Amino acid sequence: MAAFDEGANVTFLTNSQMGKKESVEDTAKVLGRYYDGIEFRGFEQKTVDLLAKHAGVPVWNGLTNEYHPTQILADFLTIMEHVENLFTK
Repeated sequence: MAAFDEGANVTFLTNSQMGKKESVEDTAKVLGRYYDGIEFRGFEQKTVDLLAKHAGVPVWNGLTNEYHPTQILADFLTIMEHVENLFTK
């Protein structure tokens, strides 16, 4: 939503059959031709690793069972908002 709010063109793929009828590697190559970057939110870390290896565009982990690296960005934003509010009141 943040990218969309900033004017980016985004596509949300849900209930994807990635890795079922077509391999993750092939899916990565196709998505890499359509998009300038891919954020993956799913379960398996190996899936985001395969996407990153084969997409040819930046791939970042939005959430897997092992990691949630973009969460820290939201945490920092929350901290900044609270600190800012302390000084503006």
